[in-house]
Amino acid sequence: RRRPWFLKAAAGSPGEIYWTDPYHFFTAGKQGVTASVAWRGNDGKTLFVLAFDLLEDDLLTFLNRLEIADQGHIILLSRNGSIIAHNRSDRLKSIEESPPAVKAIELWRQGNKKDVHALEFSLDRKTWWAGFTPLKTDEPSAWIAVVIPENKIVGSVKKQWSRVTLAAVFILAAGILLAL
Repeated sequence: RRRPWFLKAAAGSPGEIYWTDPYHFFTAGKQGVTASVAWRGNDGKTLFVLAFDLLEDDLLTFLNRLEIADQGHIILLSRNGSIIAHNRSDRLKSIEESPPAVKAIELWRQGNKKDVHALEFSLDRKTWWAGFTPLKTDEPSAWIAVVIPENKIVGSVKKQWSRVTLAAVFILAAGILLAL
């Protein structure tokens, strides 16, 4: 009852999920985070708290399976902006090896973290986009960030646009042919 995950859930609103900052799990001997939720029994007095531990290794395995462009990043950040996990950890020794991810996090840290959800920046004459979303909206305790080069976004849009244009031309030609 003195653990941070218990105290956060017990003091918070019933049914709300609370996330801890990363900490060292004594039994597993590894870093991780805990999600916890509390609710009251039918009598209104009995407090129930359920907690779920997520090891950093498990988060990394999950993030490494996500595919987001060949240069894209998905990053899990703590409330203070420290990196909990990122999807390219199996290919990079550290996030510092990826200047776009470092720059995006730096810009996010400089801004008002409650309001910044998307930002655009340039690095080595290449435009990048980064989006930041809190895991919990009213009191952000952890954030998910996605960093992707603009050409990967625009390339997909251009590809779809050419398909729509081709379909429209075909329908127009068929309409003219039927009218004649």
